[in-house]
Formats: sequence, C-alpha cells, structure tokens
Amino acid sequence: MQDIYWAVSSTLSNIWGVIDWEGMNTQRLFNIWNEFSNKVKSAAYTTNSYENFVCKLCQKFGISTLRFREISQINKKFSTHDKNEILKELRHNTQMHILELRLNREIFKEQRELLEKKKYQREKETLKANENRKIKLNKKGEPYVSQ
Repeated sequence: MQDIYWAVSSTLSNIWGVIDWEGMNTQRLFNIWNEFSNKVKSAAYTTNSYENFVCKLCQKFGISTLRFREISQINKKFSTHDKNEILKELRHNTQMHILELRLNREIFKEQRELLEKKKYQREKETLKANENRKIKLNKKGEPYVSQ
C-alpha cells in the first residue's frame, strides 16, 4: 500500500510541476486547487488505466510532454493490478492526496523562502564586513586590506 501512496503522490506532484502557469489568468489561478482536484477525479473516473489517466490529466492542462522518471518507473515497474489500485486510490481519496500535495508545496515554498532569506542575510553581512575593512598602504605605497 505504501508503494501505491508513493505512486499517487509522485504522479500528482510531477503533473502539477509542469503546468504552464504563465498563460493562466488571475481568476483561474485563484481556484487552481479546486480545478486540479476536479480534473484529477474526473480523469480517474473516466479512464480505465493509469497510462490513460496520466494522458487525460495532461491533456486537461495542456501538458504536451512529461519527462519524469517517477511516472516512467510507475509505468514500467507496477503491475496492471497495482496501476488499477492507483486509480482506485485517486477516485476514492482525491481530496486527501490534493491536500497532501498542497501541504508539500507549501513546505517546499517556505523552505525555499527561508534559504533565500539566509542567503540575503549572509550577503548583507559580507557587504557590511567589507565596508568595515580599511585600505592601508604598505611601505612601497601599495594598498593592502587590514582586517
């Protein structure tokens, strides 16, 4: 069952990651999680195979190519029975998996913001340290930096 949850999570995450956000208007972006959830559920209910589900969901979001190792691994390593279990899981627990994806995206976003904040702070400290250095001349009249 752990593998099924991993497959569902990886599939949704990979598809979410290649959606073209540039072409979407603000109103659509405001409701994107509901739209994604509805399209996942619709694609899961109207297809009879994992491969068709992925293709249908990609078509709904205008995704022309997927280049993700996880989806390829699922396609190759999972049996037909397991792929059907993935579809069942998507049909019956769509909202839970969408919420999980949403939480993971938020955690990733917060971690990235924290790293950017730390990087900015380090750069600021480096600039301040460089401002505090004084340039002196040695006996030959050549500059050197004292610390």
